[in-house]
Amino acid sequence: MTLFGESAGGSAVNSYAYAYPHDPLVRGFIMQSGTVEQMHDPGKSEFLRVSAAVGCGDAKDAMKNLQCMKSVDAKTIQNAVSNLTLNYYASPSGGYPGVDNVTVFTPAEHEVRGLAGRFAKLVSSAGDDEGRIY
Repeated sequence: MTLFGESAGGSAVNSYAYAYPHDPLVRGFIMQSGTVEQMHDPGKSEFLRVSAAVGCGDAKDAMKNLQCMKSVDAKTIQNAVSNLTLNYYASPSGGYPGVDNVTVFTPAEHEVRGLAGRFAKLVSSAGDDEGRIY
């Protein structure tokens, strides 16, 4: 199986390589115009944007923010996510995945992991490069 992603999907595929360095369960990654370096901007979290739009935005206290969001009705959240006055296609930034340090890491942690070789190393099984690690 090969994971493929374009744009934000490419970033997700790249992130997957860092999340599962020892057991990626796939034979190949294809990242088209998207890498983890483009993906992260903690100041532009889609969760924080939506929570602020519904009156719950407290970036300094994540648990308080989450508890508040749990009390907001689904229609209000849906309207905040797809507010066409902000962006015809949905949200202003398109959203960013949240860093959990399990499957999605900060840019600094990706750099540390990359320099240390802590990402999935896939083995070619075709052509002259058979058995070569990429």
